[in-house]
Amino acid sequence: MSNSLAVQTLLDETQYLVSPPKVYMKLKAALEDPSTDFGDLAQLISTDVSIAARLLKVANSAMFNFPGQVSSIDRALSLIGTQQTVDLILATEVLKSISGIKSDIFSVEEFSKHSLGCAISARVLAQYKGEHDIEAHFVNGLLHDTGRLLLFVKYPDAQKALLETNKNESAPLRALETQQYGISHEEIGAALFRSWGLPEALVECTAYHHTPMSSEHHSFSAAIVHVADWITHAIPMGGNGENFVPALDESAWLSLGIPESSLEMIMTEINKQYNSALSLLL
Repeated sequence: MSNSLAVQTLLDETQYLVSPPKVYMKLKAALEDPSTDFGDLAQLISTDVSIAARLLKVANSAMFNFPGQVSSIDRALSLIGTQQTVDLILATEVLKSISGIKSDIFSVEEFSKHSLGCAISARVLAQYKGEHDIEAHFVNGLLHDTGRLLLFVKYPDAQKALLETNKNESAPLRALETQQYGISHEEIGAALFRSWGLPEALVECTAYHHTPMSSEHHSFSAAIVHVADWITHAIPMGGNGENFVPALDESAWLSLGIPESSLEMIMTEINKQYNSALSLLL
């Protein structure tokens, strides 16, 4: 079976687990309509009470540190910005979807914590580098391991065996995935997001978060996710099944140009935002 066929077969068989983020898709379409205003966007967000509540949690977290309580969707939109809010809606929809998945061989809670930790780390790194839409980097970090989630749920017995091999032989889990299935979680996640029509930067960051400099158009964003993933494993924050810290790509690290003198400040900010954002998983 070719790689592309193997990926498509897996997606066809697991589409009931994760579906395209409906509220995000509606908001994306609304943003493309020049007649859309804050009221229209707020009404769309409010159609899903759970997502609206999570968005307000984000707005009132240490991620933004706004003075005073943000108590309305309109106010959140005004303070955060429309595109940034839409990015966060994508994140909240996926967190909601992940939390509903059940598995006997791995902890969904730990997986969610790992995903959130990578998202926060990517956001802080992007903020430090002065990136314009730091919430897009948050989403890139949050969703980078979605393909592995599908493997856990679709092939529980095989994945359980791979986890044991990973633990006993210190073999990278992504390499074991490729040996077992002919594909890795990066390819699966990227194919899923491309089929949904999600941003190409997200697709490439997912596809190349272990080999960021191979990304043709978004190597810097992929490098941010790569370093964020490494930080998340090193601290650690949650777990995605991998039993040791993946290798850090030196070229990716150098491309970010972060001086050693800034590391303590960056790690302090990551921990502060992560501990505050944990409420998103409740």
